[in-house]
Amino acid sequence: MQMTDNEIKVHVLQAADQKAQIKIEAELNDTTPEHIREILKEQGVDLRRLHSAPKKHIAEPKKRTEKAAPKPDNGLLGEPCTDPSTALIYGKTTRKIASLEEIFDGLRDKVEKLRDQRKELAEQLRKTDDLLAYITMCCGAIVDTGEKDAIAGRGEEK
Repeated sequence: MQMTDNEIKVHVLQAADQKAQIKIEAELNDTTPEHIREILKEQGVDLRRLHSAPKKHIAEPKKRTEKAAPKPDNGLLGEPCTDPSTALIYGKTTRKIASLEEIFDGLRDKVEKLRDQRKELAEQLRKTDDLLAYITMCCGAIVDTGEKDAIAGRGEEK
């Protein structure tokens, strides 16, 4: 696939991870990342201002503590648990996994993050739509000007 220099520029500048997008554009256009960087320089892009996706924070590992001996479970294997915050895991050992409240809190947090992400994506889509409308308008103006020049040229010839 061969793209115009302007298409490459737009794709890189609109990407969340612009530096990674350079490599993607190089693969799509069957060229090298260096060639894409040269194209961007020719298009007036300051490569020093390109950004990468934010790095995710990696938590430091927690220190392990001594394991407590499991409490014996005198019930039969496979017998349903009466406490919803516990579950039968290995053999006859009962281990608390999470309370329903903790599970729902986690789900609420995930839903909130997804809503925020949806808002961000909607804003990006709106910006892209605005850019597309602007480009369409510019192309229409160029076509209109060309038609007027052609009509004016025909009128002068007569």
